[in-house]
Amino acid sequence: MEEKAMIIYLEDAMLLSKKPYKSWREVQDEYYDQYKTNLGPMTKQEIIHFFEEDFGEESAWPFSKETIEAFFHGAEVTISDDK
Repeated sequence: MEEKAMIIYLEDAMLLSKKPYKSWREVQDEYYDQYKTNLGPMTKQEIIHFFEEDFGEESAWPFSKETIEAFFHGAEVTISDDK
């Protein structure tokens, strides 16, 4: 089975998380003071496609393709766009 991650929108940041949340409510509870919404879980390709459709040019993406690839192949569970 292909690994999946969530896109988590916070008030001042966006996260990618491979944490196995059971529902959006768990995500909201973890980030209760900053939470806006989340998408997923999605595969690496689905996330890349979403960013292509939603943000257009890669330079406008919150995470580059290289960062997404590294995240899916790395040990980190959650990364931030560091805004």
